Amino acid sequence: MKHIFLFSILTLLRFGTTLFAQDTKEINVIAIYGDTKTNHEVHQKIVNNIITYHPQLVVHTGDEVNMGFMKNEWNKFNSITKDLRSTAMYFPVPGNHEFEAPQYYANFDLPEPKKWYSYSNGGLLMLFFNTNVDIDTASQQYKYFVKVLEEKGKSASYIIAIAHHPPYTTAAHQRRTAELQEVFTPLFKKYNVSALFSGHVHAFEHSVVNSMQYVVTGGGGASLHKQKYASSYSKKYYFGFNFCILHIYKDKIQVKVYDENNQPVYDFEILSQITE
Repeated sequence: MKHIFLFSILTLLRFGTTLFAQDTKEINVIAIYGDTKTNHEVHQKIVNNIITYHPQLVVHTGDEVNMGFMKNEWNKFNSITKDLRSTAMYFPVPGNHEFEAPQYYANFDLPEPKKWYSYSNGGLLMLFFNTNVDIDTASQQYKYFVKVLEEKGKSASYIIAIAHHPPYTTAAHQRRTAELQEVFTPLFKKYNVSALFSGHVHAFEHSVVNSMQYVVTGGGGASLHKQKYASSYSKKYYFGFNFCILHIYKDKIQVKVYDENNQPVYDFEILSQITE
């Protein structure tokens, strides 16, 4: 018992008490949601719902707050997410409303190099992009992820990318889409990235482009965005608050989408890239 307690203390000291509450050998349940900058009541409902699924890892797709340099907004965000972050690892990416403010980086104990980072656990490899800064093929960020993929990508059953801005969406909120398509599409194809989850658009959307799955889950509380365009790549667009629960199995990830009242909206699967 003494050794278990010491291990827990060392784990918290290593990862910090803000971002990481625990680390496990296997991740079975992941929650993903984002764009919580306004409507704190909805954000609280979504957090309360997520807790019922007991995720080991929670991902926020950005725009945690409306003004990233305002301390009082971070205080509110921390109050809402406190219970969730006491039981699960919490991995954010910055949205455009964080403004790359020092307060964002002070609020989370982020892995190096902090502006972007990765996480691996067993057969799971996660890539956390920062789409607010340079991401072209000559950038430090791009080179960092190529190195991570070269070192860990081939042995991963699932490679999940996270970014704030979506490269594909049928909403009008299309900042940086062409640029991100140019960067992400060949990179993800080369390294067999399983899926990209993003925010920025305040809705849910599931798209498939050249067998690659792109998911927008930005319905965490901010005012909702309607679908504007029709496209063959868009498989589902949901105009409503939402969050995703990922159940990870040996051969697939089952993705279930829920509204703020914990009612099912949609589901799909991500297949393992490793077959026996």
